[in-house]
Amino acid sequence: LQDGYNAIASELGLATNTACIGLPPHTVAPFSDDAGEDSLALRSLLQQELARRGILYLVGFNICYAHSDEDVDITLRALRESMQVVADAKNNNRIEEALAGPAAEAVFRKA
Repeated sequence: LQDGYNAIASELGLATNTACIGLPPHTVAPFSDDAGEDSLALRSLLQQELARRGILYLVGFNICYAHSDEDVDITLRALRESMQVVADAKNNNRIEEALAGPAAEAVFRKA
């Protein structure tokens, strides 16, 4: 799943904006804009699109032995479709317009 995420991001031109990192059973996939700043709007758009495809995604993936190869395949198909939406919105400067609601906000703030 981690390798698939990164391959899809690379294929769609999002590798500079996101990467799935961490240990394979517990990953995170932060997003940044083209200036390298955190992008909650891009992450929110991916969350929205994955939810529309039946995949719960917070900021990464938690994999266990209960997940089958079919589960991973389903998730990768949903990721490809969802990341295509993200890539299209980013490339056309329409990220906010692609969101059904407001982007997520930071939970923790620097003092």
